[in-house]
Amino acid sequence: MRVAAALSEHPLATQAVGEVVGQVLEELGTPPDLAVLVVSRAHGGAMEDIARVVRRVVNPRVLMGSVAAGVLGGAQ
Repeated sequence: MRVAAALSEHPLATQAVGEVVGQVLEELGTPPDLAVLVVSRAHGGAMEDIARVVRRVVNPRVLMGSVAAGVLGGAQ
């Protein structure tokens, strides 16, 4: 089973999703069966747009998404 995780701290949702999608695609190489998308409240208003980009570019069979009060990842 291959797993990839990515985190962006960019304040603009469009830039953040681009960074994360790029990192995940680089690690996986092929579309995953499942993608779990967690965004902070700061990007919560853009969740539909972010999910649309992830579906189109990453192309997972299943996409689960959530907005959280805080997001941990990487060295955090």
